[in-house]
Amino acid sequence: MSGEEDEDERDEDEDEGLPWEESARAAISWAINSAERNHDAGTVTVKSDYWDERGRGGGSRTFESLEELRAELVQLGDSEINSSVPWENGPVFSTDSDHLVDDALESSGLADFFAQHEHRDDEEVDDEEQGVGRDGDVGGQRVAITMVDGRLRLVTLESNGDFRFVDAFENRHGVLLVSQEALKLRAAIEELEDLMNSASVRELDFQGFFERNPAFLLQEGHVRARPHLALEGEPDGSNMIPDFFLEPEEQDGFADVLEIKLPSSGVFVKKQSRLRYSAAVTEACAQLREYGAYFDEKTNREAMRKKYGLWAYRPRLFLIIGRRESVDPLAARRAEDVLVRGLEIRTYDDLLDRVKRRLRP
Repeated sequence: MSGEEDEDERDEDEDEGLPWEESARAAISWAINSAERNHDAGTVTVKSDYWDERGRGGGSRTFESLEELRAELVQLGDSEINSSVPWENGPVFSTDSDHLVDDALESSGLADFFAQHEHRDDEEVDDEEQGVGRDGDVGGQRVAITMVDGRLRLVTLESNGDFRFVDAFENRHGVLLVSQEALKLRAAIEELEDLMNSASVRELDFQGFFERNPAFLLQEGHVRARPHLALEGEPDGSNMIPDFFLEPEEQDGFADVLEIKLPSSGVFVKKQSRLRYSAAVTEACAQLREYGAYFDEKTNREAMRKKYGLWAYRPRLFLIIGRRESVDPLAARRAEDVLVRGLEIRTYDDLLDRVKRRLRP
């Protein structure tokens, strides 16, 4: 074989990637894809079998800085390479996974997440130096509003939960505490209502809103809404990409699938004096059923677990579409008979009502 052929073969091997590096890259990507951001605490929790002491899959660790996360991912990658690289009185090839970790972190957005939180911490330190803390803290106390003798009065809440009232008798009046979380939720409700009433809104606008405000989508038993996870392995080489997977609370629980459509889409139509679901609903339900059927195959379930750290089998299917309509409840219930088991349809008004109930005293 000529020197040129040797060089071509080496170039081809480099393009394909060394198998031990590919193994490390997969382990690093699996961990980063499982990343759960805590925006309040500024931390990131990731999962990896490398940290799983019980052998059940999906051991997790929480990191407060990008440097900590990077160091652990490098250890993970190096360990994966060392277990796969050819040895002959030592590793024959490099066992350095730093570049794999840096590439993966660069495309994950985690560096920006940590940077933004560090900036927010700096701002909070400035506020605290001026005597103003989070959630309306003033000088270490939280400010609340209460009704005293028919008038609104300010009271303070001690850090240990004790109340200090303004009247001389310290009567236990009802206290309304306006928290930072409640203010954010009200702002999100107003934003969603504006989107719902916009004539030019796109489905992509709602996708972005729910990614920023997943609390509107999470059902009981779910802890996280993970957007646009690709389902690979279609016969034609294409991928199916549901709008959201709803991650369960239980580590060994099963994820569910949620699809969003526009609120302007009609939910019901009348055909021959009988109420039926609209074509938009029928088409979306068929799409969801296809997503659910994907996980009937064991290889697809295992691929989902390996790539995203989620189990999925016969998932519950949720469709968010349209606005609440004035229809006969009995006729609407009869129309539901065509739905497959485990498929639920909810309107945007249903989402708003459920979140607004959280703000009621």
